[in-house]
Amino acid sequence: MKTNRPLLIWILCLVFIGLAIFYLFQVVQTLLSWNILLDVHYQPGPWYPLFQGVFFLLGFICAAVLLWLQIEWSATFSGILTSLAALWFWLDRLVFTSNPQPLAKFLFTGVLFLILFT
Repeated sequence: MKTNRPLLIWILCLVFIGLAIFYLFQVVQTLLSWNILLDVHYQPGPWYPLFQGVFFLLGFICAAVLLWLQIEWSATFSGILTSLAALWFWLDRLVFTSNPQPLAKFLFTGVLFLILFT
């Protein structure tokens, strides 16, 4: 029996696959630049972007597959993963990386984030 999926499922699956591809590029770039990251003493180290990329790559692939299969708890999983990715983005940007820009430079990104996330 063929089930028709709503348009929102298609859109969310495509967005999650796009995010998974983004994190795949991050993993590949980290692996290609491993020696350079070690030479410039990248902090917190090359393992951090590798772990982050693999974690979110697998998470967004799982979210897309679960949404596509219309598993009962897929919306909850996708919401938690999206919230975790947003929280990690801000923690990474403001706490983990040393950025010489003042906090006022993040105003546009913060406002855009609030508009898109709410």
